[in-house]
Amino acid sequence: MKRTPLLCLLFLLNTVVGFSQSDTLYRSIVQDGLQREYLLYVPEAYDGTEEWPLVLSFHGYGTNAFSQMVFSDMNPVADTGRFLIAYPLGTLLTSTVPNTPEQGLGFNIVGATDTAFTSIFNRDDVAFTSQVIDDIAADFAVDLSRVYSTGWSNGGFLSTILANELSDRIAAIAPVGGTIPRSKFINSTTTIPTLFDPARPVPALYVYGTEDGVAPYKGSDFMLSADEILAVWAASNGCDALPTVTRLPDLSEADSTTTDLIAWENCAAPVQHLRVNGGGHQWFGGPNIFPFLGNMSDDIHASTEIWKFFREFSLPSAKEYELPTPKQRPVSKTVEVAGLERAYRLYVPSSYDDSKETPLVFVYHGGNTPVEAQIDISIMNPIADTAGFIIAYPVGLPVFDSVFNQVSPSWTYPGIVAEHDDVAFTRQMIDAISGEYNINADRIYATGWSAGSEFAFHLACELPNQIAAIAGVGGQMSNVSVAACVTSERSMPVLQMHGTADVILPFDGAGVYPAAISSAELWANRSGCDEMPTSENLPNTVEMDNSTVTLLEYDNCNNDSEVLFYQIDGGGHNWSGGPLPFSLPFLASVNQDINASVEIWNFFNRHTLTRTATSITETLTATDFRVFPNPFTESLTVELDLPQSQAVQLQLLNVLGQPVSEIVNQTLPAGQQHIQWNLPSANLPAGVYYLHLTMNQQSFVRSVVYKAN
Repeated sequence: MKRTPLLCLLFLLNTVVGFSQSDTLYRSIVQDGLQREYLLYVPEAYDGTEEWPLVLSFHGYGTNAFSQMVFSDMNPVADTGRFLIAYPLGTLLTSTVPNTPEQGLGFNIVGATDTAFTSIFNRDDVAFTSQVIDDIAADFAVDLSRVYSTGWSNGGFLSTILANELSDRIAAIAPVGGTIPRSKFINSTTTIPTLFDPARPVPALYVYGTEDGVAPYKGSDFMLSADEILAVWAASNGCDALPTVTRLPDLSEADSTTTDLIAWENCAAPVQHLRVNGGGHQWFGGPNIFPFLGNMSDDIHASTEIWKFFREFSLPSAKEYELPTPKQRPVSKTVEVAGLERAYRLYVPSSYDDSKETPLVFVYHGGNTPVEAQIDISIMNPIADTAGFIIAYPVGLPVFDSVFNQVSPSWTYPGIVAEHDDVAFTRQMIDAISGEYNINADRIYATGWSAGSEFAFHLACELPNQIAAIAGVGGQMSNVSVAACVTSERSMPVLQMHGTADVILPFDGAGVYPAAISSAELWANRSGCDEMPTSENLPNTVEMDNSTVTLLEYDNCNNDSEVLFYQIDGGGHNWSGGPLPFSLPFLASVNQDINASVEIWNFFNRHTLTRTATSITETLTATDFRVFPNPFTESLTVELDLPQSQAVQLQLLNVLGQPVSEIVNQTLPAGQQHIQWNLPSANLPAGVYYLHLTMNQQSFVRSVVYKAN
């Protein structure tokens, strides 16, 4: 993701999920085989040395987790109140409730067979909530006696249900603009209904506008009124029958609202109500981003009032909670490359057996995308758990993309200007991981997303005798990469996936990027496959994702190689089967008909590197190709470590792959070689060039930048 016109979108990416500040984290879990997501806001003051409360904030029907974070304006309250906030994401529902869209994201509050809201995926959102709590508690210091639930509209309905069904985990609730469906009750609301029976008295605060036109204050055939649900809680918590009513200060007469605090007394657990007279279907005191939903009150700040209510309560101390077993996460590792410390994350499944050779998969993140995001986007760790392979997630460094005139963390492939070398970084990781674990050297694979995809293709060019197969998602080779790709005769198995609605790297190509399928065509040609692929329409198992998949397969390739191209019709700049981009709508649809990580591993698992000569293996592991300075102005120095005497050809190529100058073409002795090349007297235009090294029937390419004096 690296196009200058999209810098504003990249800024939105950083802002939405907190990549730049790491304070709003995108997280995901698997519930009954379906990927579920949530945002987690972690205030800057959190350092993990003490347990903090956790607030769950559920969005309304037809909105999403990000809009709930903005709409509620609760993050600043967490900064001062010192608590964590989770914003879960609902799944797709259909609705017959008046004044609501026919379909939208939300939470299953009535059951899959209810005619008011139908859960398309039949999700159990009570169980989902428990999983979210466990997931956060596994990685953060959470006071499990101080977990609270709030939510707006449909999310407010869910909060009431959680108080009933998870009263052993939820310390208090505070719904905004929502009560509970009548389908949860079978008796009169003047007594505790049969289907509403929390295991303990739960503190409850309801914030509601009397002129709510979406979830009517006076109720409907679908839902209880505010008075009815408050009467239920008063009866459940043993409160006095009649509450006290206190008019709060009218701080903003211009908003046409006033607010009453209604409180029941002598309760086993408090029941309160902030009644906003004249207020609409709003989260009061937050940004008025939905003015069509009625009056916004500025007399109260709902999130502040909710936290003031929550902070007084915790679960009974007699209840002991056991922290869940921490999830296995990738561990941080480093290697030194040409004097520079480089970082990567390594995931080793619990099934790893040191007595068995284990495959290794490299997963390269997209440009301007943190490695943690790639881990969550690809969801490959669970596949490694069952298939038994190790995953390395390298961390890119800032580079200058000469094609798009942009600096961002990414990878060094043709068209990229940087003083570090990510091919050398990859070789060093292979050596380091192989030194620590029993890695099958013939089963090392590379995949990536966006810029990481283009780098995976670059590795196919640079390390054809170390990488057994590659897979690229949402990133084709540029014309610059193609021109610089001089590889051995080995057939490289290649899998590529690309969405037809990709707005970052367009499917039909743009600028120096040709059509996406051209990369598959290039490798099919190099592997001697049939020129025309066979086509298969894969089953459209999830119609709601607005996309389908066409598999193009190039048959009859040399040496049982394969080239596959997955055309994601209607798909965006995403990882198929990965999380829905609830906060990144500009990336377009995420196809759910296939799971990219599953398809990639099944593809990798069919291919093993076949080595043709021991000398090639020795050269690859013992040879280091170093170039400095880079950028250069007057001369270049090339260092080679040769394990044996051999013929070496070294050329300088332009961006079209045409020779500019022959630097060396002779047999060199074994040992370290220092080759200095001075610029010829002829003018050399400033720009990107490539050093092309050929020896032992292998080719290596390093990009260099010439800066004219």
